[in-house]
Amino acid sequence: VSQSRYNVPDNLGIDFEYKIPNEVKESVEKFASNKSKNVILFNQIPKSGQTDANGYGEYLVSLATKYSDYNFFYTNDEGIRSDNSNLYYTPDVFGRHVCDILFNAHLSKYCKYLGGRVSGPYMFSAMHNMNVLDDEKVIISQINSHMGVETFYNKDIYKAKNIQPASTADTFSILDKQILGENS
Repeated sequence: VSQSRYNVPDNLGIDFEYKIPNEVKESVEKFASNKSKNVILFNQIPKSGQTDANGYGEYLVSLATKYSDYNFFYTNDEGIRSDNSNLYYTPDVFGRHVCDILFNAHLSKYCKYLGGRVSGPYMFSAMHNMNVLDDEKVIISQINSHMGVETFYNKDIYKAKNIQPASTADTFSILDKQILGENS
């Protein structure tokens, strides 16, 4: 069935550039040259039951240790403590600004890998044209149901690789395999 039959737009129209302060842009863009080795993970704890509520912290530290030449960004503190110099809490990247879905979406432009639980903050970045239309992006959308997250927009324009695990353990196993495959 043609997507146009349902009047699905070919452009999501999400544009956040006009709202990003210059100092945030400058801080984020320091990571731009390393896009292929940047990972952003949206680790908000869901309350809707769409996904499990297991913490990402232990998995994040493990992958950041294993892949020390990659940058790992996370959006929710979770009390993560690590000496890894490649593990970044996003508000720390933004300077004096708090964690913000617009800022995280801007940062996601410079990340090859996007992962997280299907929720508002995650979907704001995962559905952005700059990510959806990038055939080098790997978007890992954690959701209990395999209903096809791409169905929220026009599949005809979707170029990024979209993988849909059901659990936190599966999300990190898939991310590990994706990075490992890139380094083989």
